[in-house]
Amino acid sequence: MAGVKVSEYTELASLVGNELIPTGTGIRKATTPDQLKAFINSGAEPTYAKKLIVIGDSLSNGYLSGGLLYSWPNVMCQLLNWQLVNNAAINYSGYIPTTAQPFFGRIATDIPSGYDGHVIMHGAVNDIIPSNGVLGLLGGNDTSKIFAACDEAVRAVFERSDDLVLWILIPYVFGSSIESLKGTDGIKYAQGRAAQRNVYIRLKNIYGDRLRLIDAERDFTQIVNADYATNTADDIHPSPVGHSIFARYVGAVLSGEDVLTQRSPLYSVDFSTLAAGNLDGKDGWSVESGSYVLSGAGLTVDAVFSSHTNGALHNTPTNARSVRALVDGQIVLHWRRQGAAGFSIWTTGSGATVTAWNFGKIDGAAVTIYPPNPQGSLTDGNYWIELEQDGGFLNARIWAEGATRPALPLATHKITLAEAVAYPLLGSVSLVGTTVTHAVVKQLVIFS
Repeated sequence: MAGVKVSEYTELASLVGNELIPTGTGIRKATTPDQLKAFINSGAEPTYAKKLIVIGDSLSNGYLSGGLLYSWPNVMCQLLNWQLVNNAAINYSGYIPTTAQPFFGRIATDIPSGYDGHVIMHGAVNDIIPSNGVLGLLGGNDTSKIFAACDEAVRAVFERSDDLVLWILIPYVFGSSIESLKGTDGIKYAQGRAAQRNVYIRLKNIYGDRLRLIDAERDFTQIVNADYATNTADDIHPSPVGHSIFARYVGAVLSGEDVLTQRSPLYSVDFSTLAAGNLDGKDGWSVESGSYVLSGAGLTVDAVFSSHTNGALHNTPTNARSVRALVDGQIVLHWRRQGAAGFSIWTTGSGATVTAWNFGKIDGAAVTIYPPNPQGSLTDGNYWIELEQDGGFLNARIWAEGATRPALPLATHKITLAEAVAYPLLGSVSLVGTTVTHAVVKQLVIFS
C-alpha cells in the first residue's frame, strides 16, 4: 500500500511506527493521534474537492472550435457543477522540452501549492509531431525523451500537494491519415499514448489511488470514430459537438455519475417586483431602443426585433449555460454572442394570441430558423421559453406556466464550426418583440 509511515507523520501517534497511512485528502488534516487512528481504523476512502485543473494542449482548449467556452473542461465542469480552477491547455505544449511551454516547466505555476482537487494531464501528442520526440527508456532520467519527461511531470504534480488526485488522460485515436504520420525517428502518435500508459503503470505503485487513468484510446475512440466529420474539426481536434460528447465521457469517469445536468441560478428577476416605470438602469438592465415599461403585470415590451436589434439587455456571466423567460404574447428571447448576432427562441401567432414557436439565429433583421419550421404549435397562454448552451449543442424548450420543465430538449441544434467561431463569447441576453403587438415578460432566469 502506498503511503507514509506513522513515524514520518507525527512522533506523537501511539501506533506502530512502520504502519503505512494512505496519502490523500483527510489524512494530512488529522491533527491529533486519536484523529489519525480513527481515520485509519475507519477504512474511509479519501475524497477530493470538486474542482479541476487541466495541464494539456490544444485538444483541451477549444482550438478550431470557438475557444475555451466550447472546450470539454469548461463544458464538463458546468455539467458536474465543479469549479474549473485553471484550464492550462496551451497550443503545441507537451512533455518534452522542445514542445511549447512544456508541462514540467509550468506545473508549479499552473497548480497552487496545497491544492486539494483533481488534475488532468492530457498530452503526448505534440511530443510526437511537430517536436519529433524520442521515447527513451522507461525509468530513465533523460528528460529530453518522452518516457522520462512524462515521469518527471507526474512527480512534479504530486510535489504540489499531498491532497490532490492526478488523472492521466490518454488521447483518443485520430483519423487514419493522421495516425499514419511519423516523426523523424519513426515515432507515431500510438507510441506516445503507450508511453503515458506505461509511465502510469510504473508510478501507480508509488502514488496508489491518487494516480488514476482515463483511457480515451480504449473507451472513446469508437465514439469519435462514428462520425469524424461531425465530432472533429480536422480529424484531430474536437469540434464543439465533439467537446460536448467528450465532456460527458470524462465527467462520467471522474464522477461515476450518468446524469450530468446539475444547475444553479446565476441571476433571477420577477419583473412585477421591480419599481414601476422605465426598465432602463434597473437591476442591471439597459434599454438600447424601444419601450420597456414595468408594472404589476411584469415587463411590457414594445420593440420589434426587425427595427430594434437589441432592445433591453442584461449581461450574462461567463459560466452561464441556459436562460429562460416566462412570457405572455409574441416575444424573442435573444442570447447575444458577439455584436448583435446570437441564438434565439421566440413565440409567434396573431396579435396577442400565441400559436407556435421557433428557434434559430437572429442578426439584426436577418433570421435563420433551425429546422423544422415551425418547431411546434401552441395553445394560447403563458409559457416558459428556454435556450440551453450544452457544449456543442444548442437546446430549446418551451412549457406552459405551472407545468413541468421537459427533461429532454424539444429541439436541438448542433453548433457548427462557423457558428462557434462567429459567436465565441457569451455576452448578454436581450428581449424584443416578434410583432408590433405588445408582449409581457413576467420572469427571467439565467442558469450556470
